[in-house]
Amino acid sequence: MDDLLRVDAQLVSQLTDADYPEGEVGLYAEKIENSNTHVHFNTLMIRAVKFSFMCTIKAGQTVNVRTGPGITLAQIDLLSGGDTVKALGKSPNQWIQIEVAGSEEPGWVSYSEGYMSCTPTVDLFPIVSP
Repeated sequence: MDDLLRVDAQLVSQLTDADYPEGEVGLYAEKIENSNTHVHFNTLMIRAVKFSFMCTIKAGQTVNVRTGPGITLAQIDLLSGGDTVKALGKSPNQWIQIEVAGSEEPGWVSYSEGYMSCTPTVDLFPIVSP
């Protein structure tokens, strides 16, 4: 039997198993703490999820906006406590790429929990390259 798993019309996996020449395939989840607990899915729908990544500068703080992810790059703006910006992603070294008001080019801010809070957590931000 050949079964295909597609997400948003993109092939994710293909399985061929001669022991099962015909029939239906489903997915199930198993609880790690209790392997006797199973949840079976006969119908599975996967939808694209779109997050809004936002960061807010904490009260009393200021953050430099730079042209790239590094302190030696040019400063193009300054954010102050209460400012909220749309984040586009993060670099591997924890710089957040943001939209800059009035510019088509993004800016970068160094992420620090002491200076800003982001929703959702930066761990969920996509990795972007400069």
